[in-house]
Amino acid sequence: MINILLIDSGVFLHPKISCVNICGTGFRGQYSVEDILDTVGHGTAVAFLLIKGIDISNIRLSVVKLFDDVYDCSIEDLLECLEYVSEHNEYDLINMSFGVVSGYECEQIERLKFLCNKIKNQGTIIVAAYDNTGAISYPAYFESVIGVDSSPKVNKRYEYEFVMNSCVNIRGYGKNQKVAWVKPDYTIIEGNSFSCANISNVIIDKLLQKCKKEDILKELQKNAMNTICFDDYVPARTRPKWLHRSRVITFPFNKEIHSIYAYEDMLDFQIIAAYDVKYRALIGKNIDEILSYKKIKRRSINNYDNIDWKSDLFDTVILGHVGELSAICKRNFLEEIMNNCIKNGKKLFAFDDLSEYASKFANQEKFNECCYFPEVTYQNIPKGRFGKLFGIQMPILGIVGTSSSQGKLTIQMELRRKLMEQGYNVGQIGTEPTAFCYDMDFVYPYGYKSTVKTVGYHNVLLLNNIIHDIEMKGCDICLVGAQTNIAAYAYVNLKNIPLFQEDFLYGTMPDSFFLVVNVHDEAEYIKRTMKTVELMVESKCLGIIVYPIMQKQVIGTLYKKVYALEEDYLKFSESLSKEVTVPIIKFEEALNTNILVELIFSFFTE
Repeated sequence: MINILLIDSGVFLHPKISCVNICGTGFRGQYSVEDILDTVGHGTAVAFLLIKGIDISNIRLSVVKLFDDVYDCSIEDLLECLEYVSEHNEYDLINMSFGVVSGYECEQIERLKFLCNKIKNQGTIIVAAYDNTGAISYPAYFESVIGVDSSPKVNKRYEYEFVMNSCVNIRGYGKNQKVAWVKPDYTIIEGNSFSCANISNVIIDKLLQKCKKEDILKELQKNAMNTICFDDYVPARTRPKWLHRSRVITFPFNKEIHSIYAYEDMLDFQIIAAYDVKYRALIGKNIDEILSYKKIKRRSINNYDNIDWKSDLFDTVILGHVGELSAICKRNFLEEIMNNCIKNGKKLFAFDDLSEYASKFANQEKFNECCYFPEVTYQNIPKGRFGKLFGIQMPILGIVGTSSSQGKLTIQMELRRKLMEQGYNVGQIGTEPTAFCYDMDFVYPYGYKSTVKTVGYHNVLLLNNIIHDIEMKGCDICLVGAQTNIAAYAYVNLKNIPLFQEDFLYGTMPDSFFLVVNVHDEAEYIKRTMKTVELMVESKCLGIIVYPIMQKQVIGTLYKKVYALEEDYLKFSESLSKEVTVPIIKFEEALNTNILVELIFSFFTE
């Protein structure tokens, strides 16, 4: 006897299925056929396909009625059901022609995964359908479950494609097909629910033929119309473990390095010294005076040529972008420092791309041990997803701007600090190479000297996967900061069209955002930027932060940046307030972050 459990909308005793041995399970008092009566037709259609064309004399069909009027199942109901099943498990196969997509806590997803693993280990085959919208859904996504999707190439009910190295296991026949129904007696219907039932039917037939459960997947692969095999993917680079508690020197003292000193208290490693070249007139100057907007430790900048590479005082070098500096000084600083690090047993955290050197270096193992740089390649893109994305429940806040060099990272860091001080578990995707210095969850360095070597849908898939991973860590909120401008300034050159920003926004899907603007930005451009983000990803602008830098015309089309005077800010904010309805916040006030946090709480609480 093959014991089948159908979790669905119940079963109607249709003439085509009344001959099978049908019973309730006792779940929620469902014992008799009357207790599991289907009123919508979905469960009846699935039951019809489960037993169609096979010997039913040795089949017992147990039914759980989990949903009724709507084809929807909450994760709470599903968890309750599987808890019961795991304690009263006598089934060879469980068919779930449905799934849950998003809107649930990570703890619930993890519990669902645990129960599916438990039931599988009890010797039960679980077959579940993917959502018809194309999203990743549970429990079909779990490794312990045979996840079924539909394929446009499959034209017969018993045909299917077998998929390897994918979250999808089987792509079956989900096109229009005639099934038993409640009212009318029959209907024509399509969808993954019925593709799932067709695959369960194939498996049941195999079990009746004495195929062992542990051999089912092999048997399915052998009899598939074709096999699709995806390459394994290499997870994107994580933070190097050796950075924790390391003793660091930095070079050069440029914009990207500034934040390391400005937020030294948020680092989990020790800064030993800062270095630069003598030609930049920074040697001997105090960093606290250069970064006067932050109260930081007093230390001076040292001459690069005086680095003692054999010293035990430091073990790691953080190397900022040096391409332009190398060209000016006619020295390959990157290669110099890389060779010195490898020779003297130091670690190198470089912002620039080292892949050219990695491919040429004789001792690959030694290079990988000593040298690190953030990078995203096509090897890091999840394979075999068929375009499926995760639905995200976790609140996501974006920091976007109208240009580069606006203090967007500063806003992110201050928000990170404030939220963590208030006890929140903060996830974060950084777009600066320094992101891993602050132990952010992921670095996606697509700004200056980008080392993101992928484009389009690939980036969306990667970022969506990263956001999901952050959510599954149990984070309360995730911060994401975009680079440069969102909306195009002009349509005179391809470089003016920020397609890479679209990848980032679609990949992260911020629920709300703060827009950082310049005093010289035109109101129409600010409004266009707001509208672009709000319409693109259904987000909400919580406020506009005004950065105190403006462009001053020098001659013709040449401009230089100068600090805006108080009168410039007042004039700008007064004019802008007539054009927008969101709060306008001075950058210095935003750094306090109380205003921002209040706006965040107000929005997400709603």
